[in-house]
Amino acid sequence: MTYIKYSFTLLIFSLLSYAGAAFGQTVTRDFPYAGTTYRYQIVPVQDSSVYRLHIQALKSREQGTTIHKGRIAATFSHPRHWRTTIFASQKKKGGWTTRQESYLEVSFDRQRQAVAYFDNGTLIDLIEPAPTDNFSGEWQELNGRIALITAVEYYVMNYNRALGQHEAGEELETEESFMPEQMMAARQEQRDSLVAAIIEQRQQPIADITPTAEAIAQAATESPAMQDSAAVATVQGITLTASDSTAIAQTAVQPTPQSIRLEGEFSLPFVSQLPMDDKIYILEARHDDLYPGRIELKLRRYDADSNRTELVYVSYVRIKDSTDVGGNYNVLIHLAENNGYKWTTYPNSFLECSLDLTAHKMNYRVVGSKLTSRLQNPEHAQKEEELPVEITGLEKQDVLLSAARYFIKSCSKVLLAN
Repeated sequence: MTYIKYSFTLLIFSLLSYAGAAFGQTVTRDFPYAGTTYRYQIVPVQDSSVYRLHIQALKSREQGTTIHKGRIAATFSHPRHWRTTIFASQKKKGGWTTRQESYLEVSFDRQRQAVAYFDNGTLIDLIEPAPTDNFSGEWQELNGRIALITAVEYYVMNYNRALGQHEAGEELETEESFMPEQMMAARQEQRDSLVAAIIEQRQQPIADITPTAEAIAQAATESPAMQDSAAVATVQGITLTASDSTAIAQTAVQPTPQSIRLEGEFSLPFVSQLPMDDKIYILEARHDDLYPGRIELKLRRYDADSNRTELVYVSYVRIKDSTDVGGNYNVLIHLAENNGYKWTTYPNSFLECSLDLTAHKMNYRVVGSKLTSRLQNPEHAQKEEELPVEITGLEKQDVLLSAARYFIKSCSKVLLAN
């Protein structure tokens, strides 16, 4: 009995110590929702389970209108039941006043794996008619930080009328770390260099056409993110239509593909452009600060007429790297659906892009009936793609770009305003 009591006491002590160490840091996040970007900060109060909550509606990259200043009470010491309570607040002449009788309580039952919501006071009349649940359901990754963020974003989504007044429709994409003009300038610069190389090749003797064209094609494949499809097609056209029969014979002989070298590290954040037919997409990948095993993915479509980008897809990516044991390098882009305000992701529905280093191939496979039903063409559920023999090495990000290209082309029905 003494041993059992000692073990139980040690367990409780460990849980309390873990809670204090894991949840004692300030959380600052930007949360785009319903046409406004909210920036909120959760600040722990020393030696207690109370947090200060400050929410702003952004009007510029660094400034915003304060629409909530209050507090959160949280309990994470219980082994099965966690609870977070957000108290409503009201702005008065002397500042913001916490309303103790009005609150939202979010409870996480870790044993039954269920989330419960309870509101009280004036919040009862301010909840949205059809509340949106925003917890992903991945209980094995739940920690106090995720619980706090889940509660705050649920509060913003479903009790928006409880927040202070702000002007809607001024969403600022604060995550954006690039300027469209710079991206377009870089693309145009590469196109110009390819065109210059083509002109130079045309001025050379016919006998020198083949090696020059191969060099240009090799240069074009070295940076897949910045390829210009029209320029590359022109290069290939010159190679295949060379009038010298010897040159044509040389281009017809293809060397045996060798194993591809996978180079570099998958460094984040990562931003690149994807020219697709007559459109240009911007891909953003960055660390998911909630789930360490995920990479946050955003796709934006560039509009040349307005010189603006439109957010069309938000989800996450997982990487499976087994190349150290002779396996493949896999990138999984998960399905997400937008309900008009929030993106809902699906862990069991995704596009898998697999680089086979030895076979010199890229394999694409759609998993899950939900994503399969949204395919542009049912035949795109699985595809094998031979890589050009000129490609001897790829960066890890190139596999993500290949997956994104296939996803945009084959799964375009899940993109917004397509």
